This record gives sequence, C-alpha cells and structure tokens, in this order.
Amino acid sequence: MLEIAPGLTPTELKHCALIKLNFDSKEMAQILGISQNSVHMSRSRIRKKLNLNREDSLSNYIAGI
Repeated sequence: MLEIAPGLTPTELKHCALIKLNFDSKEMAQILGISQNSVHMSRSRIRKKLNLNREDSLSNYIAGI
C-alpha cells in the first residue's frame, strides 16, 4: 500500500486494513474508538490521497490491491 500512496499515515493504513477486512464504518468506529463521522472523514482523505473520485468504491479499490 505504501508503494501506491506513500503519503498515507499509520492511522490511515489501519483504516485501509480494516476496509480490506470488510469492516463497515460502524464496526471501524467501535474498534478504533472514534465516531462514525471521523471514519467517513478518514475514508475521504484516503480517497483523495489515492486520487479516487467520490463515486469510486474505496473498498473495491483496496480489495484489488
């Protein structure tokens, strides 16, 4: 993942790992101890760093890596 987007932070990499494991936003929020809104914001930042549009599925993209 770091080869594709070297600008990802360790926290964003954790989020990517949870997305790869098919956790939904609610489950991710509980595991990470943050709000669902924070999960959505993080997903948005990851999408931006990966140059994906809002319409593109982050889950599908990460699953394909």
